Amino acid sequence: MAPQDSFWDYMTNITDDDSWRHENMGRYFIQFENNPCLPPGTPGHGFDGWVTTATPNVEAFAAMQPDRFTIFRQIAATLGHDPEDLFARIRTDAKSLDPNRDQQQGIFSFPFHNTALGNRTNADLLLAATLAEQNSDGSPANSLTIQLESLVTKVLFSPSTNPDSPPRAIGVEYSEGKSLYRADPRAARTSPLPPTHTAYARHSVILSAGVFNTPQLLKLSGIGPAAELARFGTPPIVGLPGVGTHLQDDYEISLTAHASVPLIPHPPQAPMHLRSPRQPVHPPLAIPHRPGRLPLHSLHQHGPQLGARPRHVKSPRCLSRVLLRLLSSARGSRDYI
Repeated sequence: MAPQDSFWDYMTNITDDDSWRHENMGRYFIQFENNPCLPPGTPGHGFDGWVTTATPNVEAFAAMQPDRFTIFRQIAATLGHDPEDLFARIRTDAKSLDPNRDQQQGIFSFPFHNTALGNRTNADLLLAATLAEQNSDGSPANSLTIQLESLVTKVLFSPSTNPDSPPRAIGVEYSEGKSLYRADPRAARTSPLPPTHTAYARHSVILSAGVFNTPQLLKLSGIGPAAELARFGTPPIVGLPGVGTHLQDDYEISLTAHASVPLIPHPPQAPMHLRSPRQPVHPPLAIPHRPGRLPLHSLHQHGPQLGARPRHVKSPRCLSRVLLRLLSSARGSRDYI
């Protein structure tokens, strides 16, 4: 599921970098998508990428779960839609290039990234296939190395004598071993890290360590708020007060409803997008409907048949930040947040 166009344009505004614009970022979605459900050439979609996307067979599931689709029709009527158009609305392309796509309120179908056999497709499959590809002589067809059981502890930068020239990342330091990261419950917390190794980049160093560990690595490498770097005696490379701050998340709150009849678990998801009166432009709520059995002891008096409806708040107000507690060191303490 691609984000709203306004999310990409927001990145453009705060970075002053037009490459973040939604028109440009949409090209990457087209490159990695393989959509067997839509007609080839449908704008905004790809048909020969490595992520297979699919939508559920609405008619088949409606025949299996008529009671559930009766509920959906009632929801559609509450939203002001014609209940008889439910199937067409669920099949609406959530990734269409309609300029009003992100402002529509109603019931849609979540696309799945599954193959025709129901297997999940992800980046791991692409990496494994790329790594296994060979030339006719048996040699690797691609210059890809995947280093497992390794912990990157620092980004390396080339020295610069020109104060107006920005520092350039040239590689990383890392240690080899199992469960080196302190957050791993299997980590040996009192022993030092193994000796570090270095890996140098020919072109670029790309940090993709997640929302917590990416700013953590930047700070441990000398990029972050000057006062925090000074606190740990980290030589500053670039003083950037925004590193590790303004973290946001999409809340997921599970709502439960007692059903009078059994509901088949794991059906297709048909989310509702709802708008807030305070934010009429962007729908802040996505409510996927996931019936199933929830054997919660606190709800035993209601019986086992419950429908879970997680609500995803798409315009969050949560702002957090990542702060270092210990300095990463190859000779001593581990790094953790």
